[in-house]
Amino acid sequence: MRRFNGIIALLLLFIFSSNGFAYTRLYLMSDVTVNSENVKISDICKVEGDNVDEILDIIIPPELYIDKMIDNKRLYDFLNSNLNEKVFVFGTGVKIKHNFNLKNRQDSVKPVLVKRGDMITLSIRKNAITIEVKGKALNNGCEKDEVNFKLSSGKVLKGKIISEKEADVFL
Repeated sequence: MRRFNGIIALLLLFIFSSNGFAYTRLYLMSDVTVNSENVKISDICKVEGDNVDEILDIIIPPELYIDKMIDNKRLYDFLNSNLNEKVFVFGTGVKIKHNFNLKNRQDSVKPVLVKRGDMITLSIRKNAITIEVKGKALNNGCEKDEVNFKLSSGKVLKGKIISEKEADVFL
């Protein structure tokens, strides 16, 4: 009878605290290329177990991969401190390669300010002296691009575009 009560107690404990036995397994990939600004759990590993959908969308804080590596200890500590369930992390670490860089992305969509053949005002600077002359652009360019310009004398100078019809030349 005592043994029967013990079995019933264990059975009730199992039924009413089934989430106490919940756990999730993460299998880290060795290296990944991420195409967005945020790195998610789904980007760096395969997940099995309970609440998979909830875990896959967790965004990993950048402090965890400041050195472009997420090791299993840092990930394990982060997940177990933020989740109510037990998480097991398999694998040593993940090397993160970003294919997304906001600065480069903005640079790639800069408008062309100067087109080949445009007449541009060139500000030629040396020390405290500035001379403004007209020059013909020899190639296309965006803001802060260096472009070759031909003066009326035939001399070619390299200048940095500062606006649609202006460029700076430093001697």
